[in-house]
Amino acid sequence: MLTKRIISNEIYDPCGAETYFEEMERKGLHLQYAGWRLLTFEKGEPREMRYRIAYWKDELPEDLVTLYADCGWEYVTMVKCSAHVFRAPASTDIPELHTDGEIEAQHYRCIRRTMIGTALMNILLLAFAFGALWQMIGILFMPRYRWMLVEMMMLVLLTGYSVFQSFRAWQYWKNLRRGRAKRRSSTMYRVGSWMERAAWLIVIGAQVINLAGIVHYKSENQVWIPTTQMAAQLDAYDLPYFTLQDIEPDGAADGQSTGDIYTHEPLSRVLYLWESDAPNGARLELSYYDARIPVTAPALAKSIRVDESKPVQTDAFDALYRYQRTETLFLTARQGRVVVDMTYWGEHPDKAEALFYETFGR
Repeated sequence: MLTKRIISNEIYDPCGAETYFEEMERKGLHLQYAGWRLLTFEKGEPREMRYRIAYWKDELPEDLVTLYADCGWEYVTMVKCSAHVFRAPASTDIPELHTDGEIEAQHYRCIRRTMIGTALMNILLLAFAFGALWQMIGILFMPRYRWMLVEMMMLVLLTGYSVFQSFRAWQYWKNLRRGRAKRRSSTMYRVGSWMERAAWLIVIGAQVINLAGIVHYKSENQVWIPTTQMAAQLDAYDLPYFTLQDIEPDGAADGQSTGDIYTHEPLSRVLYLWESDAPNGARLELSYYDARIPVTAPALAKSIRVDESKPVQTDAFDALYRYQRTETLFLTARQGRVVVDMTYWGEHPDKAEALFYETFGR
């Protein structure tokens, strides 16, 4: 009867892996072969065996396998990271697998090159993940995109796990070069197995959340709230605002605007989004955030402001950015945890700017 076990990310540390295989033998589980992510054991009688792991970049040369077999070492399988597994009865008095220092050094140079490359790739991936999270922080504050926060955090956790794995490999190789004693314990190997399980759960979970978010976004019906109703809600929460009717000379605006108020979001205590149009083509978009985590407010302001906007001298805000082109005005301001963003299209950008300062300060 066969049984499966997940391959630990600690396979590059032979002492722990060898001890783990020996413990499995004493439980009656005999290693048969290794797949991409799984070890296959055959259930049988418990026995005392010695396991040794040799690293080789590619397939082991046949003459080397034959040499080891003549010495009493049975070749079992190759595991990821070019780890070749041998075993022999514990009661036999046979020489160790590595009696040639140069061959052993060659084996570990191989695993060192592999792990250094993996570590560098993972560090770059981690930097990319944090950079993407910084750039997307404005979207992550939007309730309909909250699933992206979970997905990005899963990506960061997965990359951090890979970096830790590479660091452990580098640490082992460095200790080996310094001649430190090898710890024959399977604890870290077993921890690595659980970390491998967690990594796969993170990958699968991120994909499920991504799919669920896309389905939710496509099925979500946009809610249109009458202007008067939206204004009444903002008044009830004592939130500062102004509308397109306050800007247009004749007070003309469509009878309905789209807007939402969220008072208990994971990243924002208060968030409202307000969009309104006028028959003459004028349009106003106004967003107000009160970030729960103060350190995220600068990133939020930077992510949602227009790239071409320039900082403006101000006394009321910690930062104020402004950009205007023809009949379009962009203003983004931050004061502590509060971030306000306004976009106006129309013939009266000067009045829109004056109302912004009058409402939120200058």
